[in-house]
Amino acid sequence: MTKHLVEQFLTSPLQSLPKNLDQFCNPELKFSSPLAKTQGLIEFAMFLLDIRWKFTELQLKKIFVDGDDVCAVYTKTSMNPDVGELLFTDLFKIQNGKILSIESIFNAKPLLDSSAEI
Repeated sequence: MTKHLVEQFLTSPLQSLPKNLDQFCNPELKFSSPLAKTQGLIEFAMFLLDIRWKFTELQLKKIFVDGDDVCAVYTKTSMNPDVGELLFTDLFKIQNGKILSIESIFNAKPLLDSSAEI
């Protein structure tokens, strides 16, 4: 169940994800990454809508499950050739069948160094 929830969340089209967050996430969702920290679904949805670095492809590499903890390793390819492909490791905490928290770990330097606006 937890693995399937995270797979569905990660592979959902980014355009539709903000309006469908409640089917995946707890209303009190906590998100943290090198670029942002959010609290709650509305703030997280606004973050998703405001991402300046758009990605064309997500390639799921591996998902590890330990009870209600899930670790997903994947790559995303940026539409900006100066950024290229980034490797992500996301740590999910699941509670009552919904994502309670996400800690996204990745090297943000290519995004911050990129001067090209997409």
